[in-house]
Formats: sequence, C-alpha cells, structure tokens
Amino acid sequence: MSACSRKAMIRIALPSIAMHHTGEIAALLASDGPQIAKVREKDIVSFNRDKGNKFVEATQSPEGAAAWKHQLDQYAPGASDWVVGAVFGGTYQREGLELRDRQMLNMAALAAMGGTEPQLTGHIKTAVDVAGMTREEVAECFVHLMPYIGIPKVLAAMRCMEAAFGE
Repeated sequence: MSACSRKAMIRIALPSIAMHHTGEIAALLASDGPQIAKVREKDIVSFNRDKGNKFVEATQSPEGAAAWKHQLDQYAPGASDWVVGAVFGGTYQREGLELRDRQMLNMAALAAMGGTEPQLTGHIKTAVDVAGMTREEVAECFVHLMPYIGIPKVLAAMRCMEAAFGE
C-alpha cells in the first residue's frame, strides 16, 4: 500500500479510533516529509459522546431523539452511540459552518435523496426552532433546489414542512 493510500485510509478511520489516537495519527500523517501538509489536531474529526449528547438535547425533542436511537439500536445495538459521538459530537462541532448553514445543507441533501421524510421533517424543525431560519427561508431553500432535484422531490419536501409545523 502506498503512503498516500495509507494516509487516506487513516483520515477516514472510524472516529472512535481517532478519539484515542489523535496525536499518533497526526504524527503518522505528518511523518512522510514536506510534500504532505502537516495535519493539525483540530483538522481531525473528533468523536465526543458528551458534546454529542448535549447537542442532541439542545436541538431535538426527547421523543424525536428516542425514536431514531431506538430505530438504529433495535437491529444494530450501539449504532446510536456512534451517531451521537461522531456526527453530533464530531462533525457538527467543527469550525467553519454555523448551525443554520449545516441545517440548509442537511435539508438539501435529504430532499435530494428522497425517502427521508422523517429525517427531513426533523431538520426542518431544527432549522426554524433552533438554528434561526424562518419558514419562508426554509421554503426558499426547497424552491431553489427545484431545477436540481425536480418538482416531485420539492413537493415532498414541502409536505415535510407541513408535517413539521402541523399545518
């Protein structure tokens, strides 16, 4: 395996591994000389279950969080712990994007994927209730997506807005 392949594999290693070996991974990535940019510890996505749990508590209803955690853990015990630690305690904690921006990206990705109505509805609620977006801004996000994802998927996203706001 080439040095570049080895580095790429390490960069995508499970966050739970990186949680315990961040310094070692950074040293290994930086060890191949000046042609490789030095990796700073802040550039490695962390895995922090405590921060993730706090984020979930601040952005989701207890019933909503319990529902998706149960769904994951029912057939894959512990999967929700990974989501809490890696996604909400890792990716969401990175600098560079505000929660509002992350919610716009999440809504766009989920609307484009289709078949993700419960998740899209939850992200719409978070965008308005927590991230400071207005209902009009959320609707405009979906209108903007229309030429890219198609009218049927935008209509499905609008139905998620109805579900999110009980209209």
